[in-house]
Parts: sequence; C-alpha cells; structure tokens
Amino acid sequence: MLIIAFLSSMVGNMLISFIYGIAYGGIYPSVGKLTTYALIANVILFVVLAPLYAIMYQSVSSLFMVLGFHTIFSVFITSVMNEISIDSHYALSSLV
Repeated sequence: MLIIAFLSSMVGNMLISFIYGIAYGGIYPSVGKLTTYALIANVILFVVLAPLYAIMYQSVSSLFMVLGFHTIFSVFITSVMNEISIDSHYALSSLV
C-alpha cells in the first residue's frame, strides 16, 4: 500500500503541477521547476511516512487513515511549494 500511495500521489501531484504550468503560463512560467518540486516533496514525504506505514500495518482502518493523511498532506505540500516557487512573499502571506 505504501508504494501505491507514493506512486499515485507523486504522479497526481506532478500532473496537477504540469497542468498549472500549462494553463497558467503567466503565473507559473517554469513547468519543469513545478514538477521537480512536486517530485522532491513527495520523495521527502515518502521517507517521512514509511515508518508510519510500517507501524500501522496491523490494522486496515489505521492504514487507510495514514493513507488519507498522506494524500491530503502531499497535495497541500505540493501546492505550497508551487506557490513558494513563484513568489515567496506572496506564498507565505496566503497561508494565513
């Protein structure tokens, strides 16, 4: 389940970043940078959450809770990194 969660969140977040770069080219000028940030964020999240998946493998319900957290947190981290990549001052003020 860990590999499926990692691959699906990574591909999904990279696809969303790619679509943002294509659709909003004026705001997000570098599509490659957006997808690279999405990849980096998901690899770091994988390394952080792998022990949690290993601890919670006994119960299916706890695995799905970790999977839900993994999915929501990966979308949040990727969107924050996309915003920080275009303007760090704007990104930090929009989180409040």
